[in-house]
Order: sequence, then structure tokens, then C-alpha cells
Amino acid sequence: MEYIRKLIGVFVLFHSFAYAENIRLITFYSPPLVNEETNPNVGDTYDTVTLMFQRASVNFVIGHSPEPRAMKSARLLSNVCSFPVARSQLLEADFNWVGPIAISQYALYQKRNNAPQLFSLQDAAPYKIVAYEGYAISQQLKEQGFNIMMTKEIADGLKMLRRDGVDLWLSDTRSAIALSDELGIELANQPFIFLTDIKYLACNKSVPATQVTKLQQIVNNMIKAGEINISLR
Repeated sequence: MEYIRKLIGVFVLFHSFAYAENIRLITFYSPPLVNEETNPNVGDTYDTVTLMFQRASVNFVIGHSPEPRAMKSARLLSNVCSFPVARSQLLEADFNWVGPIAISQYALYQKRNNAPQLFSLQDAAPYKIVAYEGYAISQQLKEQGFNIMMTKEIADGLKMLRRDGVDLWLSDTRSAIALSDELGIELANQPFIFLTDIKYLACNKSVPATQVTKLQQIVNNMIKAGEINISLR
């Protein structure tokens, strides 16, 4: 009986130790890179990151959270990483970075042959802009005084543009192309691209340097093989 208790104790200790070594990946809704948790199409970047960890033989568990909570967890909690995160000077010292894992561009769209003509982001200030509420840039522009109307779904903005309910539609370029084709709504040939975000995996400083280095090597190999697309097309 004593032997069995000891055996159970060793098993529990081993299981706890193995679980503690797992990296906790916390992602957030960032279409089309990471889609909603209930969507069977999880998103290209979600697939990329899980494949990175599998190839690097780094144990992980993954879950979804709102972006602010995901970022806070990665900054404060041991063995936690978050993605897809735009690397910036403000955040540089807070994390160990792996990437790039994706690139996103954001643009202002209008219907074909429709005014206004934009030469700078400030030129859009007088116009009514519809934007998906899940984009961080949407809230940032609203706080800067732009006339932003938020929607729950990305496609809702394009539908409003079709009905002439707004002047401009803010969208990431990948979603805009896909939705334009899907809904049969023609857009102006040259949208005004005003922001390019390069996305990374942001890891807590406690994540072992050996694992970070190994993951970065996997990323480098995937970029060379064309498995990670960081082009602007």
C-alpha cells in the first residue's frame, strides 16, 4: 500500500512538473490572422504558431482571451506568450520576441469612382468612417477625433459603404479583398493604405532563452520555405 502511495505521488509530481513546463499561448481575435474561437477556420497565424511549437518540440497549451488581458498575462505571468502582437518601441523591453509571424496592412476603402480623394490620413478627418470594433486602430483613430462608427463584424462596414451610409470603410487589406469578392461589392482600385503592422509572438521574460532561440530558428526556416508569408500582397 505504501509503495502504491509513493508511486502515485511520483506520478502526480511528474505530471505537475511536465505541465509546468508547458508554454501558455494566449491569443486574441485579430482577423484574418486569428479568427473567433468558435470558427473552424482558426486563422493562418494561429496555425503558424501552433506548427512552430510542434516543430520546435516545445510543449504548449493555447487559449483565447481579449487582447488587453492576453497582453497583460504575457507581460506578468511566467511561461506565457501572446500573439499576434505588433512589436513597437514602447513594448520592446517588456517581452522576448519571436518572429515576424505575419504582416497586416490597414486601409481606407471607398466605392469605385467615388470621392473623396485622400493623400494623407488627416484628409479623412472630415468624413464618416466605418470600422470594425476589434481593430485596435479603430479605437485609436476615434480617440484622435476621427468620425468613426464601430461595427460588430468586419463585413458590416462594407455593407454600409455599399448603401452609402458612410464615406469610407476601414479594413485590413486581406479581409477587404476576400469580402469584396464574397459580397460582389466593387471597391476603388487603390485604397489608401495608412498602417502596416508586423506581428510577433511576445513571450514573458521567464520563457527560457533556449526555447526562444529554437522557436526563432523555426520561424526563420518557415520564412525561407515560404510557409510564413510576410509579403505585402
